[in-house]
Amino acid sequence: MIPVNQKIGTFYVGVLKASEAIQICSADPRRRSEDDDLVKYTGIQRPLNMKRVAEIRGYVKTWDATFPNSVILAVNSRFYFLDGDGQYMYIKRDKLAASIIDGQHRLAGFEAGDGVAGDFELIVSLFPELEVVEQAYLFSVINTRMTRINPSLAQDLLEFSKI
Repeated sequence: MIPVNQKIGTFYVGVLKASEAIQICSADPRRRSEDDDLVKYTGIQRPLNMKRVAEIRGYVKTWDATFPNSVILAVNSRFYFLDGDGQYMYIKRDKLAASIIDGQHRLAGFEAGDGVAGDFELIVSLFPELEVVEQAYLFSVINTRMTRINPSLAQDLLEFSKI
């Protein structure tokens, strides 16, 4: 694990096998409930888009699949500890150990259990003990302030590929 100190605090960057990441985290999709005539919204993730998951599953099976961006997880303090020098983080294999902040579709693309996840390694950013409001803020910033490229530029760039 590599500790990273930024304004939000210290988080850790490391590598997990996709199969291990699936075992320790879950997404918290946005949902609406009604209690005593009050409407309440909970959860921070978009609903899972199964078409996108299928596209990712197909991509994972290609010979040149790569995911150079990190999956971002908020790790629950009850389920992890750092070794003495902070080089290793040990996380209990439990779906409640971490919440997905970014990467739920990527992880779902590995999850079907047909061996696709295997030993595929993913870069992970692990944020220990982020409150739900901090998770929601981070999710919001990642998904609203990061600019996607124009699809026509992406198509033009694909023409440069020799693969």
